[in-house]
Amino acid sequence: MLFSCHRCGVCCRSLLIKWGQWKLGLFLLPAETQFFPEELLSPMWGVGIKGRSRPRPSDVGVFQLNVNVCPQLTSNNDCKIYSKRPLVCQAHPLSLVMDQAVPISASVDISCHFAMQIPGGSKVKLSDYFSDEILKANAVCCSYLESIKKQSDVWLFDLETNKWKRVR
Repeated sequence: MLFSCHRCGVCCRSLLIKWGQWKLGLFLLPAETQFFPEELLSPMWGVGIKGRSRPRPSDVGVFQLNVNVCPQLTSNNDCKIYSKRPLVCQAHPLSLVMDQAVPISASVDISCHFAMQIPGGSKVKLSDYFSDEILKANAVCCSYLESIKKQSDVWLFDLETNKWKRVR
């Protein structure tokens, strides 16, 4: 049984999440920001130089939507930019698992109606439930963020305070 979207729109709503001490929005690669109004974008992850109070704008590697509902969602739960949707949307319902605000792996988003049909347990093979396209998009997200984990000075932008916080 491969994933089939029910077009409920749940994944496009409730985009703002609280993760530990951070409030975060939908993850966007720099090239994906062109599909969203500038006022709805904030930086997310940045790398810096020890001793600075925050990363420079040129050091931002990942951005985020700072609103709870995607502005590309129509009243019919269609995506206005489906063919160009962000990589994290292409990977859905796989979502990133974070450790101290640094992504480390993927899990299935339990808010997705399809996820309720997947049995729990460590023996579940994602390839039994998700297309190669979803698995590839998730792998690209994870590998892109892997480079952030290797940096010695990692920052995260908290949407609750609108300030950078050093992760490590």
